[in-house]
Amino acid sequence: MPNSFKSVYNRYVSVRLSLIVLILLIVSLMVVGYMFFTGDANTKLGSLMGGLTATFVAVLIQFLLAMAHHREIERLKRMGFQDILPHRDDRQRYYAELIRSARKRIDFLGKTANSFLSDFAFAEEGAAPVDRLLLDAMQRGVKVRILVAGLESLPQDKQEQQTKVIARMRELREEYGDNFEYRYLSSMPGQTYVLADRNCIFGPVLPMESSRLSPAIHADSDSPFLESYFRFFERQWKEGAQKNATDPA
Repeated sequence: MPNSFKSVYNRYVSVRLSLIVLILLIVSLMVVGYMFFTGDANTKLGSLMGGLTATFVAVLIQFLLAMAHHREIERLKRMGFQDILPHRDDRQRYYAELIRSARKRIDFLGKTANSFLSDFAFAEEGAAPVDRLLLDAMQRGVKVRILVAGLESLPQDKQEQQTKVIARMRELREEYGDNFEYRYLSSMPGQTYVLADRNCIFGPVLPMESSRLSPAIHADSDSPFLESYFRFFERQWKEGAQKNATDPA
């Protein structure tokens, strides 16, 4: 079970248990209170009632806190959020699972696709299965689209690296045909995301900071929070339709 669902499940169980304990305490207080006020009041009943009252207050506070957490989780779920990631350095746990489960499309948006392709489109002999997940996805018919910054938008120290990435994208286009497409942004993107069917991991592009080390959110593709991201991608994809002809040699 993914950590995000474990978290939601545990919070739900916490709320349920707190509610059950609270109800039992209320019933116990009513019974002891009835015995205390209608029968012969004694020290033992008084001590028991005092202990139950203190416990009731403590459990009530815990229940109210659990309910607040539960409402917050529900609000995030309504937004389509599955998890909040402090970084994206664990490719096995995040991107690999998205690519492995994809059956229709994978869209990538970012400054460059160097890490993405080197991580998941490595075709050399002896490559581990995870290293060729993107290639396997295209072989089973998944459509992959890569949208990255053009050379003119990148700093000088990134241009040589990006030239190699472009050469690799050409190879993939030749090998996989319409299952692999790439185009260029008209400027440096302010965000990055990987969309695989109904799952999307997205986050900011931070200057002088690797995207692997920056935070991100894992959300369902129908999240209203993602609508502007998708519009941006499709608009930039259409505007970049003619730019592939200007690929550097």
